[in-house]
Amino acid sequence: ERMAPGAGRGLDLGPAAALKALLHCAAHPWAACGGLLLGSGGSARDAVPLFHSPGALALSPGLEAALCQVEAYARSKGDGTTIVGYYQANARPEDRELGGAAHKIGERLVQNCGGAVALLLDAKQFKSMMEEESPGGQVPFVAFTPEGGRLRVDPGFGLTLQDAGTNKLVKEYLMEKKERAIVDFDDHLDDISKDWLNPDFDP
Repeated sequence: ERMAPGAGRGLDLGPAAALKALLHCAAHPWAACGGLLLGSGGSARDAVPLFHSPGALALSPGLEAALCQVEAYARSKGDGTTIVGYYQANARPEDRELGGAAHKIGERLVQNCGGAVALLLDAKQFKSMMEEESPGGQVPFVAFTPEGGRLRVDPGFGLTLQDAGTNKLVKEYLMEKKERAIVDFDDHLDDISKDWLNPDFDP
């Protein structure tokens, strides 16, 4: 039986959530990367980039530290914020599967966080969108939800943007190469002065 966030069958991505997740994926085009989506119900208001080297973080105590800190941060907001999803981009654009260590992270989060969903970047769609003069409101992710104990593609799961202008902002940031400034937990572990909340990317 499928699970879904809140009472709905979809996830609405706020500007900060979409911007940070997409820029994080764009910052590491040759590596698998992933992160968490924070919000409540069927809405994601923020994203926390986790890693760009699954072998280094996903199978180490670093992941536990990241999850604990993100969960504590969500609780500290006191407004019902929780982990509502997990996003991932694969190293190979044609790879449409949640695989290896990253798959385990997604499954664990979906199991532990009730209605969380796993999103996989459609790299071809994302590239095509960014080549448009004025990108529309498409969401270049494929949703995976639990079915039979496994995460499987869920075509009926709706993904929307709260602000139709978000993709245009993503394109502007990419043209200015601002994705290079996105910090994930891998970066934070290398230099703890780097802020994995990326406040500079809150629109």
